[in-house]
Amino acid sequence: MNLRNLNDIMTLSVEKFKRDFVSDDYILDDLFIRNVKRISGDDIVYHNSYAEATTAKSLKIYIPYQWFVIASFFVEYYQVLMDYKAAVEMAKGYFSDFDDTIKRCRDNEALAQKIVDRVQGVSNEEKVFLVKFLSDYTWWGGGKKGGGKTIDRTDFYVSPILNLAGLVNNTQGFVAEIVKEFAEHPEKANFFNYRRANITSNSVSPTSLSIIENNPVQIIYYGVPGCGKSHQIQEDLKKKNITEENHQVKRVVFHPDYCNADFVGQILPVTKRDGGIRYQFKAGPFTKILRDAYANPDKEYVLIIEEINRGNAAAIFGDLFQLLDRKRESDPVEVVNGNSYGPGWSDYCVENDYINAYFRGAYEGDETPNPLPPKTLGKITFNDNVDIRLPPNLSLYATMNTSDQNVFTLDNAFQRRWEMKQISNDLKNDEAHSDEKAQYDQLIGNTGVKWGIFREKINEIIMQSAEENGLSSMEDKRLGGWFIIPKKASDAAEGAKATITSEAFAEKVLKYLWDDAFKFDRKSHFGDVKTLEELIEKFKTEGFKVFSNEQISGLSQNGSAGTQTGTSES
Repeated sequence: MNLRNLNDIMTLSVEKFKRDFVSDDYILDDLFIRNVKRISGDDIVYHNSYAEATTAKSLKIYIPYQWFVIASFFVEYYQVLMDYKAAVEMAKGYFSDFDDTIKRCRDNEALAQKIVDRVQGVSNEEKVFLVKFLSDYTWWGGGKKGGGKTIDRTDFYVSPILNLAGLVNNTQGFVAEIVKEFAEHPEKANFFNYRRANITSNSVSPTSLSIIENNPVQIIYYGVPGCGKSHQIQEDLKKKNITEENHQVKRVVFHPDYCNADFVGQILPVTKRDGGIRYQFKAGPFTKILRDAYANPDKEYVLIIEEINRGNAAAIFGDLFQLLDRKRESDPVEVVNGNSYGPGWSDYCVENDYINAYFRGAYEGDETPNPLPPKTLGKITFNDNVDIRLPPNLSLYATMNTSDQNVFTLDNAFQRRWEMKQISNDLKNDEAHSDEKAQYDQLIGNTGVKWGIFREKINEIIMQSAEENGLSSMEDKRLGGWFIIPKKASDAAEGAKATITSEAFAEKVLKYLWDDAFKFDRKSHFGDVKTLEELIEKFKTEGFKVFSNEQISGLSQNGSAGTQTGTSES
């Protein structure tokens, strides 16, 4: 019969598989897709990155294209395995209960020898191979002593193939059926051809690189109110041509009532088309932009978190906290469940069944497929076993107002995972910075006082008050250059210049100074004024004379134009 050494075939198959197989997305050749419509009696329909088998009982089996590639490495092994089975069955007529005898041959070399002696047309060397096949399952990959299926079963080949490929029996058993189909139908195997999905035109594989050639940003801009934190983010994104109009940006605002369910998603009741109620996962902004980033690996995406310390960031992120650790350029590519994670990916993963199911198309209609098929988003194929990571094309920007009173503390463990950058509290007064100069020169109502001059003086006083009262945190109470932004009156003529009105200044700036910056020392700064209402009304008639500090009250006398009192503004 010319039986080859099954142990050698097994060893060579495994070595070749480990050497040549790459866990990646694959594309099947059109010729194979056109000609192979059935495997192991099941109808096959091919989709973008997976095939769907329908069994005789109308059950669905979802087959990633990877499985076809894995199967191709073990066709020869299956063929030789079946040759051994056929040789043994030549002795079937000599035993009244052949199947039971075959079972008892396991770990019983003497009984195995009795069966092999009845096999005709094999050499002595081949008989040695057959005795090992019957009695020593570890010799050919049949499993550990006492475990696995015995060779009397028609499906005994399944477990050995999956074990050799390092696969899980209950979820990936169809790989063995593909092996069988290729082995028993050489014409189908001849059609089989494939290529890696992410091989570029110059044949350079990016599996050892980030999905896109950029380093994800993970930064918190912090500073005093109005220093330009959000503006800095906009400038950063403008340089990268990342816009909200292109749906590359999502923005959230943390606050005391904001929670993990708002951020990630939650199960909510919805009305079915037939009028009934069902419960489905409603994705939050984090999950939505994460899916967009996975699906479009060649585009950059940004999640902006405004006021990150006004909510309980640790609770809002929950276990997503560990995703903030990213792989560095020097870190090796990690391959998990057939997916490759290189620099820029989260170093650790998080299991989240809801996000996984959402990525795979669940919750998009009244009915959710069960079981859910695998789905490829960009370079990552999701199945039941794939956990969540941040991809390298998703950056996180956040702002933190250091003067907020009702805030949650960001602990060191959380801050360590972000780049922290303070936005300088400057407002440049030179032609090279036209936007800042225009803001600096903006007049406050009809006082004749420039916003930039007032702001410089009031910040000096805030710092002086901090020093005198031993309040180091007063540094955060300074006014930012963009604390108040001029607006054009609703009834102003077309082309009219926007202004900082007396009313806006009183209601926003004076209120802040009264309620916050000078809260513990109001008398020193506002004299005998007893209430905020009195302060605002007094400002309408007396302007900066409401300040008891002469450095501020005297500003209007040195102003470039306007009068000290009155509320009419043109």
